[in-house]
Amino acid sequence: METSSRHHILGYGSLMSSESRARTGETGLALPVRVHGFERGWWLRSSRFTQGIGMTALGVVSNSEGTCTGVLSRVAEAELPRFDAREAGYTREPIPYKDVKVIDQEHDLKPSDKFWVYCMTERQPPTPMFPIVHSYLDVVISGTLEVSAEFAHEFVASTSDWQHLTDDRASPVYIRASAQASAQAPLIDAVLQEHDVTVQHYHPGSAEPPAESVDES
Repeated sequence: METSSRHHILGYGSLMSSESRARTGETGLALPVRVHGFERGWWLRSSRFTQGIGMTALGVVSNSEGTCTGVLSRVAEAELPRFDAREAGYTREPIPYKDVKVIDQEHDLKPSDKFWVYCMTERQPPTPMFPIVHSYLDVVISGTLEVSAEFAHEFVASTSDWQHLTDDRASPVYIRASAQASAQAPLIDAVLQEHDVTVQHYHPGSAEPPAESVDES
């Protein structure tokens, strides 16, 4: 990696997962951070991630009072176009160095480094036609668990618009679904349950539980 003009991308969704990042490009040192000035929620409706089936992905918007957790990954400048292509639908925006706080780790970040986050401008919360799908959520939370269970809980607590969670684990629709992430389902579900995040819908092909155990809320 270069020692000048170093670039770092804030992963606040699937890019928190080292496996998912590696599918797009080469990244270096990854640090858990809190970044001031941004707010995260389930706000990007799309069908490009799910083989034409609607889903809602995570997004961040500027908010002077907000704080967003994530994983800051060092990226060579030559790799940036790969991540821009992956994050089509978002706009890559700069983050001031003063707003980046590394969590409980030594680091060599410098004010001269360049920090980036993929933003959006409009909040579009999940709907039954554009739900949160578990195959995407599992990748996200598996990334937080690479840091710690506490980091995973902070992710859930600091993210807005948890609604219309759909279980598609038996027939994943997310194009970057991960067997490694889905193997962590018991840990992921335990985190979600502590925050009262429950499945509300079942994707065709997924095993639906007995009627009395389905959350109808």
